[in-house]
Amino acid sequence: MVTLLQEELIERGIKMRVCALANDTVGTMEAAAYRFPDTAMGVILGTGTNAAYLEKTSNVSKWSGPACDEMVINTEWGNLNMTTLMNSYDVAVDLASDNPSAQRLEKMLSGMYLGELTRVTLSDSVVMSAFSADCAAEMKVAFKTKLSLPTASMAAMEADTSPSLSEVGRVLSEAGVVSSTLADRVLVREACVCVSTRAALLAATGVSSLLELSGHTNKCTVAVDGTVFECYPFFKERMERGLEIVLGEQRAHAIDLILAKDGSGVGAAIIAAITRTE
Repeated sequence: MVTLLQEELIERGIKMRVCALANDTVGTMEAAAYRFPDTAMGVILGTGTNAAYLEKTSNVSKWSGPACDEMVINTEWGNLNMTTLMNSYDVAVDLASDNPSAQRLEKMLSGMYLGELTRVTLSDSVVMSAFSADCAAEMKVAFKTKLSLPTASMAAMEADTSPSLSEVGRVLSEAGVVSSTLADRVLVREACVCVSTRAALLAATGVSSLLELSGHTNKCTVAVDGTVFECYPFFKERMERGLEIVLGEQRAHAIDLILAKDGSGVGAAIIAAITRTE
């Protein structure tokens, strides 16, 4: 890909040399490593999701390049086969997506799909039966179409801690649900909490698994970029709790989850700069 890009630049008379090609997770990890040398992973938790981590080259049987002690592995974990762990709502979202049977983990925890998962959950007849009659009737219309409940709206409702859940009421009203009772709003917010908490725990499980796989048992930093991690209420805290559940409190507290904002772009620049000095 680098060769093809370089050839096009030359053909068009653009005086630019392509020094390196970096995946966004690799860039995120590199951006953090510039400040935190103990960085072991880069994770994207935004519209999509992915992770990259440091692995001993001796464990990479496919590597046939120059000798080195470590190398970065881009896992593309969004495409992990989650078939045995998907519930009926996951299946419905997957089948209705533009790429059925692909990116299944991504469909369970990324910003592109969290709102849709919540919409599909709320639309289930069993769940809908818990709402007041007027609210249920309006919700069936308001959330009938695919992607009619954006993840941003879901996050706004979950951030609402007011006694009357007024922000939940506002979001619902703007969507066309004007007859919600407090009990209805509580149920809607709880659905958001369930979907987002599972997503955070899945992300934490992925982080834990890769750290265990690569043998990082000491203190380390995990760099995360993406709007879900940065903006979704309580997502980081729930990931930290997930690390405790999987790894135990002592081990989990040695892992620093940090926000590497725009890490992919900054990291790519650092990688290019390093390449030029070698």
